[in-house]
Amino acid sequence: MCKPISIELCDDEVHSLHEWIDGRDAIDSILAYSENQQYTYGVEAGKILRKIHTIPATEVCEDWEIFLI
Repeated sequence: MCKPISIELCDDEVHSLHEWIDGRDAIDSILAYSENQQYTYGVEAGKILRKIHTIPATEVCEDWEIFLI
C-alpha cells in the first residue's frame, strides 16, 4: 500500500498526497486472466472494501493494513 506523505485539512476538505507506486493500469492487466479469475479478484476486492467501510470515519490510523488483516 502507498504511504501518505501529507494529509491536510483545507476548508471543509481533506487533501492527501501519497507515495508513487509503480505499476500498470488494471484494465491492461486484468484482461490477461480468465473471466472466472477476474470474477474471483472482484469478489476479493469487494471483501476488502467492505472491511474498509466498517472503519469509523472519526478513527485515525496511519496503517490501514492493521484493520484489513
